[in-house]
Amino acid sequence: MINTDKNLIMRFGRQETGTPLMSEFFGSNQWINYGVNNDFPQELIRLYQNSSIMHTRLINLKADMIAGNGFDQEADFLLNSFSKDSYRVIAKKCALDKVLFGGFYLNIIWDKSGKKIAQVEHLPFEKMRIAKYDCDVIRNEYQLEGYYFSKDWLRHRRSENKPVFLPEFNPEYSKELPSQVMFFKTYSPGLDYYTLPSYNAALNSLKLDYEISVYHLKNVQNGLMPGMIIVNKSGMPTAEERQQIYDETKARYSGADNAGDFLMVYAESPDKTPDFIPVQLNSSDQRFKDLDEKINRDIMISHQLTSAVAGIETAGKLGATQEIMEQLIYAQNTLISPLQLDLEEAINKIAKINGIDEVFTLKKYKIYDEQAVAMSMDRNVQKIKLIN
Repeated sequence: MINTDKNLIMRFGRQETGTPLMSEFFGSNQWINYGVNNDFPQELIRLYQNSSIMHTRLINLKADMIAGNGFDQEADFLLNSFSKDSYRVIAKKCALDKVLFGGFYLNIIWDKSGKKIAQVEHLPFEKMRIAKYDCDVIRNEYQLEGYYFSKDWLRHRRSENKPVFLPEFNPEYSKELPSQVMFFKTYSPGLDYYTLPSYNAALNSLKLDYEISVYHLKNVQNGLMPGMIIVNKSGMPTAEERQQIYDETKARYSGADNAGDFLMVYAESPDKTPDFIPVQLNSSDQRFKDLDEKINRDIMISHQLTSAVAGIETAGKLGATQEIMEQLIYAQNTLISPLQLDLEEAINKIAKINGIDEVFTLKKYKIYDEQAVAMSMDRNVQKIKLIN
């Protein structure tokens, strides 16, 4: 309900939430805030889970393609024996963080001798914050920077979520500080500490898609408004009476289950009969259709993937399977392979410390027959030559 100087307006609505805004700044705590409310990664997760089906699909597809089908090599090292996750599982988790946030964290745990890495764990990106450079938790003794881990940064003052300091990776202090952190991030111009996802330019479109979806849902759930305004002429009721009218009207006449139901009103006299004023809605179907197409186009461009890969059919277009295969090969060579190098670099760095000279590489995500596609493309070239 909204109070004005002369009128009382009862609104069946909801509070708005804004587009995630990125910033990094020093607050009063020992870590560098990530986002206006130190919740930028959490907001990215919210959009990933609740905004665009297209966005979720492309995030998952890119992460699957980066992680590939595991590693080309088979070695005991890849089992990561002291962890519940093998390096194949860790690579998959890191790939999702890389696509969703623009980076990933690894917890490096040294053995008692401090000469080899005994265990590696994936650290959820959204639970990590970078410690300030003047942080004195470890710095005074070891001159090390580091990171803070919290189970829930939005409720970090609770005892169970109290941020825990973890030093940055440094083999020189492997015995004194056996639990360390590696942070791999994508360089983002304008940021000194954190990073941005590759689709950052499409955040407004993602938020718009979310709002349109909620708009249609609320239109169904709250069908009484804004389709009609009821002007009650029986005088100003008390606050308790207004709340009772609000609750009863909303429960009785809003929502899809009550569509087509009738409304009966009683009045003491004709002059006290309430007015029912229909709200003339504009023809917004075409507008929403145009917006939907623009949103999907923006999301695909930001992810550097085509409609064929995204699974959007184009009317009157033949050879969809071949086109998808060709586009997947193109995406693998231009987009996925460079991102796979980041994960391979992390794994090979750990392997080298443990005295393993073998170079580990991730397999390509084989959902197509590359040779068959190449032969098909050759046939198409031959056909073009014959036509010409």
